[in-house]
Amino acid sequence: KRVISKVGWQPYKLPFDERLKFSLYRRRKAIMAYKKEILISKNDTDKLFAIAKLIRFLVILHCYRDGNLRTCKLLLIKLLIDNNYYPCILNDPDLLRGYLSVSELMKEIIEGVRYFIDSQKF
Repeated sequence: KRVISKVGWQPYKLPFDERLKFSLYRRRKAIMAYKKEILISKNDTDKLFAIAKLIRFLVILHCYRDGNLRTCKLLLIKLLIDNNYYPCILNDPDLLRGYLSVSELMKEIIEGVRYFIDSQKF
């Protein structure tokens, strides 16, 4: 039997270690896809979309017992800085829970970057 999980179909009765291996494999594939998307991106919108897509997937993947959301928040800031953007301060940190679409999350990230820039003016 198989059960649908947050990241796709996986065997129904697997011990935690096996589910973790599955999740880490999916994470590795997502990061490789992100790197490929960044390399072929033609503009800032494509880059931001790739960042939002990876962050959303990693939040939904939830491959650790604790600290998933905090890790993704920090990773979001790192990815933005690595791609020559300002960091972002999200108005509502729970936006990363995975209920927004990638394009909606991208809009929130843009708003978070604007908020960060405005906070530096004082």
